[in-house]
Amino acid sequence: MRIDPSMPANNPMLYALNAQSSNPTPTIDEIEDLTIVPTMPTECVTCATRVYQDDSTDGGVSMQSLTNLTPYEAPAQVRNHEMEHQHRDRIAFEEQGMDVVLQFIEMHTSVCPECNRVYVSGGMSTTQAVGREGGEEHDHPLSMEEALLGMLGGGQ
Repeated sequence: MRIDPSMPANNPMLYALNAQSSNPTPTIDEIEDLTIVPTMPTECVTCATRVYQDDSTDGGVSMQSLTNLTPYEAPAQVRNHEMEHQHRDRIAFEEQGMDVVLQFIEMHTSVCPECNRVYVSGGMSTTQAVGREGGEEHDHPLSMEEALLGMLGGGQ
């Protein structure tokens, strides 16, 4: 049995060619004997030990301590974590009498140096709001940082 070297190691379907030939290019007869063997990719050590931690100043969200997530869990868990930030941001803005006009989440990806798997490496939540002055909106949206500075008396 020979493993097709053209298939990446992290592909969930490995193509095994059942041939005795040492020829790297299979013949028509060898292609007819092609067997598809479904397997789950094995996790490399780097992916198995990857940890996530929130680096914001918001202590009321998940992942305050190092959290180990598999490459399969990371997309949903990172998205849920960023949604926690959005929820808390919306509440903070509404308490200031502001209207949230934009919220979005950026998902960051990287490539594992050991197995070349693309994985979710983190995320960023953005919330923008406008204040109400006599029922009118400000000319520009405020970021969460600007709103917090204003709330703490640091921004004029």
